[in-house]
Amino acid sequence: MNYERDVLSLTPSGNPTERHITEAYQRRSEEILGEKTDIFWADILKINIEKIRDIRIKKRMDFQELLRKTLVKYGGPGYMPPERETFPLFDDVAQMIENAGGIPTGTWLDGTSPGEEKAEEFLELLKSKGIKAVTIIPERNYNIKDSDERAHKIKRLEEFMLTAQKMDMPVVCGTEMNKAGQPFVDNFTSPVLKQYLPYFLSSARIFFS
Repeated sequence: MNYERDVLSLTPSGNPTERHITEAYQRRSEEILGEKTDIFWADILKINIEKIRDIRIKKRMDFQELLRKTLVKYGGPGYMPPERETFPLFDDVAQMIENAGGIPTGTWLDGTSPGEEKAEEFLELLKSKGIKAVTIIPERNYNIKDSDERAHKIKRLEEFMLTAQKMDMPVVCGTEMNKAGQPFVDNFTSPVLKQYLPYFLSSARIFFS
């Protein structure tokens, strides 16, 4: 692959993300390998050829998510662990945002990782680092096919939201706009989200004030 030709050409303004890179991998492999593309990826992804072909042709974005998870996420060959030489320090970033007149804002994924499972400790840490608000993508916690996983993550969301309100930590939410298939805006009429709408609105007003 050629970075400028194959990756940068996919971006709106020369700002590639993981998804641009995985899309470039898929496109280039199809250009070079043709009918042998599925054999190539089946070996790397450890999935049978027929299934690879079906996903690659019928669900291209799902295929690219599979590439992204395998190649550039934690444990993959393209993953770069955070180090002092390659990533700025958390405290420095928070201070830079503050100095620029912004609101240092943290993130919460879904409450299932060891770092997030204790909501109060997690938010206390963020506050101690100068974080003034948290963003979430609630689709990750309730728009899930598996009923057991869905119930577990809804419970995690409830714990997080109750703790955030108790600690006066603003929470702003939205959808992942750089991932295909996500809704343009959250469904705030959903029974899961409706109860949190007043707090989402009061939090959003802080950013727009």
